[in-house]
Amino acid sequence: MEDDNHFNPNRGDSADARTQQYAARAIFILGPSSSGKTTLCDGIARSGFSRADTDTYEMQHTILLAQVAAEEEVLKRIGSSDAILLSDRSAIDPIVYASTSKVPGASDRKQRLLDNSALSAILPFYKTSLFNK
Repeated sequence: MEDDNHFNPNRGDSADARTQQYAARAIFILGPSSSGKTTLCDGIARSGFSRADTDTYEMQHTILLAQVAAEEEVLKRIGSSDAILLSDRSAIDPIVYASTSKVPGASDRKQRLLDNSALSAILPFYKTSLFNK
């Protein structure tokens, strides 16, 4: 029994037709090794957010809180040692996204993120850290 959900060149499937069928079902995250692609995919899969949620306060707030929690966990583990936290993102990222957004309410969203107590708690650590773009 053939599986109708898979491309089969022997039954005369058109590659273009099959590509169109699957195009809306794929999101490809590209980037260099160890840049956080898998972490991003895992987080999106667990969060229940979709592409439609990308420019919302709820998603950006969730990203901010998750980033702060991850950083706090690492800081607990390294304690007072001379270890360095190397990260490809920060809790500032959602604020930058809100600052550059053109959707209605983006300015309010940015302010709500800036007022977040988790961000306030991590800011002293950020002030002693190096940010590079």
